[in-house]
Amino acid sequence: MILRTIMILLLAGGLMAADLDSTRQARVSVYRLLGMDTTGTDNLGTGEVDFYVNQGIKRVNEDLRVYRKHENITLADGTYYYVLDSVVFLVAAWAMNSDSVYGLRAVNMDTFNGRWEFDEDGIGYPEYYFLWGDSVGFVPSPRASGNVVDVLYAHLIPTDSIRFLPSSYRFGAVLYAAFLAANDVGVDGQVFINSYAEFINSKRGIEPSKK
Repeated sequence: MILRTIMILLLAGGLMAADLDSTRQARVSVYRLLGMDTTGTDNLGTGEVDFYVNQGIKRVNEDLRVYRKHENITLADGTYYYVLDSVVFLVAAWAMNSDSVYGLRAVNMDTFNGRWEFDEDGIGYPEYYFLWGDSVGFVPSPRASGNVVDVLYAHLIPTDSIRFLPSSYRFGAVLYAAFLAANDVGVDGQVFINSYAEFINSKRGIEPSKK
């Protein structure tokens, strides 16, 4: 366990100069972490590792919300839900008109107990937004068409697109892929998922626990 942790640290240090700008480079790094032939093995082929690398890319994006997209949504009278493109996390939402911009508040619909409809003196815009499947929802529902809400959200990264992650985040995809690959071949992957958690926390500015 200690040797593997040292290997992870050495590999991470060695990748400071390399950007891991392809799935192939990430795949080779996964094999190295596992101490396996970097050209693939019978029980862990290159296609399988490429799949795990892509899962790692998605996981880093979900945890760090780095691949973001803006979308302007024109509200329709009485419509709560609006489909977004491959949304994984809602970051923020703003209502806009010709005179002003104001932020909507994020809510969890499992616990929301506010108003669903505007009252007669309502502001004409939603007050809250929430994620619902592949859609953004707004409450209270709009009472007039034509108003616009700008939504910022983390977007699903396309397959084989590690370059969409900032270079300093890409090793996280390698660590998560190594965790998945280790489990696939019956190796204890705990050191990799622990290292992944520490990596993500370091990018969030969270100090490691001193136990």
